[in-house]
Amino acid sequence: MNTHDVPAAHQVPEPARERLVTGGLSGGDVPVGPVVYLIHLDPAYRHARHYLGWTDDLPARLAKHWAGTGARLLAVAREAGGSWHLARTWPGTRALERALKDMRVAPKLCPECTPHPLPLGRGRAARLLAAHAAPEAVP
Repeated sequence: MNTHDVPAAHQVPEPARERLVTGGLSGGDVPVGPVVYLIHLDPAYRHARHYLGWTDDLPARLAKHWAGTGARLLAVAREAGGSWHLARTWPGTRALERALKDMRVAPKLCPECTPHPLPLGRGRAARLLAAHAAPEAVP
């Protein structure tokens, strides 16, 4: 699906779309390298309110999601008249993405849903985040 397939009532002007998709990130704010990201759906699509993913190139991956060629969940949420935006990121790889998904606490990680989002201070996700931040310190 591309922008032309989205009904005119659901299309968002380019500057607003960019802010919406990137959560307001711009220039030096955009994480570089492998990153795990949390997308907040508005409104929730059926039971899903969040999408958690991983990528090496966040702007390109968000563009794919917006074009409807990324995650199917995000495409069908937009087709149903909803929208979504980037809510949070962490430096990390697929291993961190899996650890976060295994925790099953996306709403507690989302700053849109929780005034004080859950920090990653314990468990496998915290160890992976620390290992990514300081790879030379990992034995």
